[in-house]
Amino acid sequence: MTVHDLVDGNGKWNWSLFDSWIPADCCKKIAAILPPNDDYGGDERVSIGGSTQQFSVANIYNNLCGFNEKDVNTIWMKIWRLKVPERVRTLIWLIFHKRLLTNSLKSKMGLYHAMCVFCGDVEETILHVMRDCPKAMAIWSSVLSVNDRGIFCVGELQNMFTLLCIITTPLLCIMEHIVLRAC
Repeated sequence: MTVHDLVDGNGKWNWSLFDSWIPADCCKKIAAILPPNDDYGGDERVSIGGSTQQFSVANIYNNLCGFNEKDVNTIWMKIWRLKVPERVRTLIWLIFHKRLLTNSLKSKMGLYHAMCVFCGDVEETILHVMRDCPKAMAIWSSVLSVNDRGIFCVGELQNMFTLLCIITTPLLCIMEHIVLRAC
């Protein structure tokens, strides 16, 4: 049965069909809707975001949340497509969102001192754990070429991950190893 089958010959809702299987409160809501009629144009599927999109729950959710694919940082696309264990992607997420539990962060919570356990005199930030600590640097220098080290050691974490995504996936597993040894 289609909606068109619920319309009588005069173009009105055929209420005798509705009464037997639709509750009265729903019938009142249907009464507020014009029955299908060729004069009103053809039916088309419409969802939030326009009628040209393919319908999916993901599209509806993204539109409701105001998510726009053009605003997506391409580094995330590369990270989520990497062939690495899920825990490595999670580690990267923690690092980029500044949620990695370093001594500096613990200190702000009143749980611990802010200094690096290995260095002793340097605040243990995410950048320190991942790159600047001598323990981390020893591992990176054994893995990265001399040319790549220059790019790797300058700038913020984003530069570091961009380089790692370009070079090779196994290097991201090394990152996990560095964090596990440092924390």
